[in-house]
Formats: sequence, C-alpha cells, structure tokens
Amino acid sequence: MRRIDAALALLAAPQGWNYYHWLFDVLPRLHLLARWRDVIEQYAVPGNLSPVQLDTLRLAGLDPARLLRLEEGERLRCQHLYVPSLPGSEGCYPPWSLEFLRSTFLPSAAAIAGRGPRIYIARGPAAARPVLNEPELTARLAGLGFTSVLLETCSFTEQVAIFRDARLIVAAHGAGLANLVFSSPGAAVLELFSPDYLRPDCYFTLSRQLGRTYDFWLDESQAGPARPWGAITADVAAIARKIEDAGRNPSAAD
Repeated sequence: MRRIDAALALLAAPQGWNYYHWLFDVLPRLHLLARWRDVIEQYAVPGNLSPVQLDTLRLAGLDPARLLRLEEGERLRCQHLYVPSLPGSEGCYPPWSLEFLRSTFLPSAAAIAGRGPRIYIARGPAAARPVLNEPELTARLAGLGFTSVLLETCSFTEQVAIFRDARLIVAAHGAGLANLVFSSPGAAVLELFSPDYLRPDCYFTLSRQLGRTYDFWLDESQAGPARPWGAITADVAAIARKIEDAGRNPSAAD
C-alpha cells in the first residue's frame, strides 16, 4: 500500500479508458473540483491514459507533473482525498457538464480547420465492430460530398474542429460520436446501428440536449456467429436515402 500525504483529487471513473466515458464521466469532474484547485496538489488518473486523454488534461490546465498515475490493483492510503461525484447517468448528462466541455475545449481548436461540412466517421477493417462493406459505403458517400475520417489518427483538437465544422455527420454507433458535444447549431447526425447493439439513448439524447437534428439507420441483417458481434452490413442505398432526407434540412445540406 502506498501512502499519499499530498492533497489528492480522483480523476477516474468506471470505463474511463473509453473516450465517451472519459469526456462525460471524468473531465466534467474538473469543474466540480474547481473551488479546491488551489488546495489540490495532485490528481490521480489511470496509468494507461492515451495521448488524446493526456492532451485533454493539458488543455484543461493541468500540469503533467501533478498527475499521479494509478496502477491496476494498486491500493493507496490518502491523508486528504477529494472525490467528486459522477456528473450524471450514462446517456444523459446535465447541461452544465456539456457547457463545461464546450467552453473548455472549443477555444483550443479555434485555429484548426475541420474536414468539411459532410463527414463520415470510418471504422476501418480492424475495428472491433466493423462496417463489413465499408469501402462500398465510403465510395457512395464520397459521391455525396462526404469526407471519410479515421478519428484514431486525429489529435484531440483536430476531432473538436472536425465536429465543430461539420453540418452532416454519418457514423456507426461508437465513442467517437461523443464529439457531437462540440458540434455547432444546425448540425445533423445519422447514426448507424448493428442488430446486436442498439443504443439510441446516448447520442439521441445528446443531440436533443444540444438542439441538433438526429436520425438513425438500423441494420436488419441476421445476427449470429457467422459475423463479428456488433458488425454492420450497410444498406448503401437506404443510407443514401436517409442522407437525402437530411439534406432537405438546409442547415445540413451545406
């Protein structure tokens, strides 16, 4: 057991390794801790944070030297420990937490350009929940003016800028859509679902909270052991029709 004498604040949460949970369950806790910022000496964070997660902490004003990395299974004995509550429940977060994320991180991307008004968030062939015919889908979307983006290759501020500038976003359900919090008024999203994993609560709710237009498409293919769990076989024609419907909203057709 390690003894910690410094005043320590906890910045961790269940599934905090996941980008969605990092954005909505962990980062807004900095707002809850703000009144004790002059007292807190260190912040306890998971030891396996990604470069993107570390960048969010830097942009939020935390000196990397003040981070205490937690190891799996490690036990600490703390003299002064600050543990903020979770901001909200999964799929429904309070307005103050969304405003905190927008006010904290949108300015950091002010000098960065997005990737255009229409973007498709690609999964890639190695994704745990792949779009099985993604080349066919991306080819059709390219003809409709979409730029395909692999968020794994983007920095955090690039992701913020991409979603800030997008007017119409097409993506399979996944953590990358958490970046909708950085979208601008008038944006629209079309979320693609696998028959194995239908979770409209997360981004439908977020879109409604932000006043964004939301629609979804559900893969009705037969689920089973012949394909990876959570995989999607895109009905390209049906998705194109959905996009045409979204395009009738002038804000999403730019």
